[in-house]
Amino acid sequence: TLTPAQVGVLEIDASWSGDQLSQCPFDIQVCDATRCSAYGPGLMQPAKVGEEVQFTVQAKNAGDGALSVKPSGPKTTYSATIQSNGDGTYSVAFTPWEKGPHQIAIEWGGEGIKNSPFSLKVSGRILASQLTASGLGLKESVALVP
Repeated sequence: TLTPAQVGVLEIDASWSGDQLSQCPFDIQVCDATRCSAYGPGLMQPAKVGEEVQFTVQAKNAGDGALSVKPSGPKTTYSATIQSNGDGTYSVAFTPWEKGPHQIAIEWGGEGIKNSPFSLKVSGRILASQLTASGLGLKESVALVP
């Protein structure tokens, strides 16, 4: 078992009975999800159906990893928009379309960050003004005549 003490590139060199194993040495990228945090109004305040939820993930000292955000509601899993701010932080947004308890699972390098998953209460209902319709069926149609 290997537990790296710091993030970054770690060179692995292994041998068996004094003979170096094939493909050694090799480098691995070490990241540490416990060094990440998430903050912002989208994680601290109740949300409303159809209104965007926004928050920030800080990963400045967590090493080179990939950010994954998976919001989910009682029946639906949502896609989140993730934008790098270029300084080790990421702006995250998603729009819930159902009321009830939601969870937001946040991972860095495949591991959950501190306090993940986050709980979010969503209230309200969808208004007609929040809906749009598009597609060819709205532009061209043929009435059926008996």
